[in-house]
Amino acid sequence: MIGRLVQWVQRLVGASTIDEIIYDRLLPNEKIFMVDGPATIALVVRKFPWVVVLALSLLLAIGLPGTGLKLTMFVVAILASGVLLKAAVQFHYTRYVVTGTRMIYLSGVINRSHQWIPWAKVTDMSYIQGWTERIQNIGRVRIESANEASPFKEMKDLSHPGTMMRVLVYMVSERQGKVIRTWRIKPPWTPCEPRSDAFRGFPVISKLVKANAM
Repeated sequence: MIGRLVQWVQRLVGASTIDEIIYDRLLPNEKIFMVDGPATIALVVRKFPWVVVLALSLLLAIGLPGTGLKLTMFVVAILASGVLLKAAVQFHYTRYVVTGTRMIYLSGVINRSHQWIPWAKVTDMSYIQGWTERIQNIGRVRIESANEASPFKEMKDLSHPGTMMRVLVYMVSERQGKVIRTWRIKPPWTPCEPRSDAFRGFPVISKLVKANAM
């Protein structure tokens, strides 16, 4: 539902889609291994007070007597709707992209943020999932890099945190030459060639297979 609403806004204002933005940031022949972003449940939980405000203001606008009170409640409802719409668009335009060259963080519509860390700079990672995040089935991955001034330090509210961590660990291990290459071990995914429908149906992970596939 949120995705369709954002797509309607995109068509209305003629904004670039998140897929187009991702492809625009890729280097020639750069392959995408995984794409993930904030889960919808995380948006609902974070903005739940505004959802309550919107619902109550609409109910009061319908039930209260007097034009002045009704108008006030409608103004409050419009304000709450604006806050929720802005948050939904921000969530929709936030992506974490894993390629064979680097990790990429994309966010924002008007003021866009594009940050990345090459694999050679990654020094450490940790997977965090508190009890509230476990209930929501989301998680975070913290990233330590050689560039301490880098603002890209965490992947938040991931829809597939466990899979993302496995992919990141594999990529770092491969770059450091610590992956044992035998016929019994296969990477937990297959790289995805850039194409126009690669990320249709967010979030999309490129051709994932079981890690213990023989």
